[in-house]
Amino acid sequence: MKNILYLTDKASATSWYRCDVPGAALSKLGYGIKILNNYNQNDLEWCDVLVIERIYQIEVYNAVKWCNEHGRLTVFDIDDDYWNIHYTSPAFIPWHENGGDKLAQLAKMIQVCQKVTTTTPALATILRKFNSNVCVISNNLPDESWPYTLRPKKENGTIVIGWAGSVTHFVDLQQIFHTFTQVLDTYPQTEIHLTVASPEWFQPHERLIFPEAVETADYRELLLTYDIGIAPLADIKFNESKSDLKVLEYAAVGLPIIASKVITYNKAIVPGETGFLAKNSKNWLKYFKLLIEDAELRYQMGINARAWVEDRMISNNIDKWIKAYNLDKD
Repeated sequence: MKNILYLTDKASATSWYRCDVPGAALSKLGYGIKILNNYNQNDLEWCDVLVIERIYQIEVYNAVKWCNEHGRLTVFDIDDDYWNIHYTSPAFIPWHENGGDKLAQLAKMIQVCQKVTTTTPALATILRKFNSNVCVISNNLPDESWPYTLRPKKENGTIVIGWAGSVTHFVDLQQIFHTFTQVLDTYPQTEIHLTVASPEWFQPHERLIFPEAVETADYRELLLTYDIGIAPLADIKFNESKSDLKVLEYAAVGLPIIASKVITYNKAIVPGETGFLAKNSKNWLKYFKLLIEDAELRYQMGINARAWVEDRMISNNIDKWIKAYNLDKD
């Protein structure tokens, strides 16, 4: 059985989904797995497959070259379109300062690897400008971390509308800022929880709450506190390459979902069955109203969403990773 070495710059949600999740599933099948932030020559000699997750430093570039020269498969994994980061994102300046040096280094790393894995066809199209050998593998959920839980039907009590993301999503949440105030003022039984969003973006409201980030191990428990999951995305170039991961996670805990009607989510939501696709603020308000007022609808959509997500569990998709890493050629 072959050995796979994953190199990542830091532990993050991305590295967890793109390294830890497939790595754990492959380990169960008998493959050797290492997931490291720092490595040495012995690690390179140990591996048959080297996977670089988003990093581009010169020392890692040299490690890829060594592996290429010594018969190892080298794979670069990337899940975002760094060439089209929106100007409102805190990540915009770091990637574009100094004439875009980081982008040039990133492109060089993609070019030197033998293969690229990514999350969406749209992002694959961009990456093929640098490397023709691109394989699309959607994000998968680990079965043991997202067990099926039948959520009770909630007839009374507080209804929590939830979102979890990062401070890079100002432009996405901006499109429904005013809708939040309308919902909270119309429905006193509601709260809106925006995990890791900045309070400075919004008009203050006593039931607009900003929870702090949680560890990956506690993320599912956070989502279980929601009654409705929301996934707003602005219709901008950067988001055309985004994956449907947020909808995937909401569905895994049996949440009804309202998402923006954009390319990212058009295939991830079955309108009227697993959630709704909103194209404007009028739509958002309409779907909030439907889900807040109808406990049976929330309940049934949550059941449907959880059934849909079964096809995206890692146990049903590990063959794609095996093929991408040429492990089927043992």
